[in-house]
Amino acid sequence: MNPIRVRVLRRALILCITIGLAEVTSAQEPAGICFLTVAKSQGSGNPERKNYVINDKAEWEELWEKVVANVSPKPPLPEIDFTRRTIIAVFEGSQPSGGFEITITNIVSTQGHIQVAVKELLGACVAPGIVTKPFHIVEVDKLDPAAIEFTLKQKVKKCAGNQ
Repeated sequence: MNPIRVRVLRRALILCITIGLAEVTSAQEPAGICFLTVAKSQGSGNPERKNYVINDKAEWEELWEKVVANVSPKPPLPEIDFTRRTIIAVFEGSQPSGGFEITITNIVSTQGHIQVAVKELLGACVAPGIVTKPFHIVEVDKLDPAAIEFTLKQKVKKCAGNQ
């Protein structure tokens, strides 16, 4: 075979492999999902450590009643269009002080799976003896609850004087 033709075919083959690998790599890269915070506080009325994925108004009303159980007057239920949106909520449960916090930091989609990254700050730094119940509630475009997985990262908060 002609040496010039061999070089051209070799370069074409390398180019095709490179493009193919680039497409496979980009198909596997996680895509970020935008989310909006609906509510976040250390003062929930829900004492449970639990994650929720909600796609209907009845479940949302039930959860909101737990969230505001210890608040008077009760704030109104935030309106969510469940034909287009999903609620994702994380609760840290009852904690012995105000030094605890829970936050949804990132939501990504990878190959049909949705990863919800949750960060907990742990540390009895503020007002020991006062029970708090941290939570974070966000809304996102409609998602399939079966595809959602939560990953938890915990960080111990260093308090002044405990370093």
